[in-house]
Amino acid sequence: MRQLSGLAALPLTTGDHELLAPVNALLRDDPDAELIPLAERSYQLYRDEKYLHGIERHRLVTRGILDIADHLRARPTPAPLAMYELGPAPWLLIVENSAAFSSLRQILGEWPDRGQVGWLGYGAGDQLVASLPTAVESFRERDHRADSILLYADLDLDGLECARQADVRGRAAGLPALVPAVGLYQALLTRTARRVPPAPAERVREAVSWLPAEMAPSVAGLLTAGAVLRQEALPLPVLRALLDPASPLLPQLRDPLPAHPPADRSGRRTPSCSPATAVEQPADP
Repeated sequence: MRQLSGLAALPLTTGDHELLAPVNALLRDDPDAELIPLAERSYQLYRDEKYLHGIERHRLVTRGILDIADHLRARPTPAPLAMYELGPAPWLLIVENSAAFSSLRQILGEWPDRGQVGWLGYGAGDQLVASLPTAVESFRERDHRADSILLYADLDLDGLECARQADVRGRAAGLPALVPAVGLYQALLTRTARRVPPAPAERVREAVSWLPAEMAPSVAGLLTAGAVLRQEALPLPVLRALLDPASPLLPQLRDPLPAHPPADRSGRRTPSCSPATAVEQPADP
């Protein structure tokens, strides 16, 4: 096992000594201790289950001196991704907001060809970055893998940055790439945007790189102009009209919408694919 090293040449604070003293005792007394959840090790060593919360950002960890697995003999246990097995198809659609999740759960739950439906996950905003790798366990436990993982979230800076981070975390855990649910995003772009402070252009350019090249400029222009599109702008009736039960489901979620969308059950056309131009007033407080 790799021992603690590099500490002699490093100025240590009082807090560092308080952190490291129980770790040294653990390595001396039980160097091959079973890896347990980080919160459990935190309670064992410090009598505080939250003491090691965020330890992965501590400078001793980021500099490679203190290792969570080797030295703390622990493993992070993020809250699991909420996943619902709606059908046997090998794909997972993750939705960020609870309203959009509820609408899509209703639509997919009523889909006539059950063989076309897969997993539906609730991403819960920033929690997605930490929780996405836990999908590996759900797939294994149910013996139902996903060859495609799609995300449908708000079109705002936070949502796109989280998507990029979650993609990196997921692939590191052995999952397929996290890709945009392009059909849903394209429909969202036809809706009325909400006014917010303009997003920094440099961060926007990096964030929209997760989107397809043909969609990124429209979204970048939206965010730098001081607007966003929340999922609630694409409500249940519009979502239901958008998805055609007579066509394969996954391509409708994953791929660009057709130039002339099919009529819904009432004969009304679904939204066109042109980017949104209307912006709701007034500005956010």
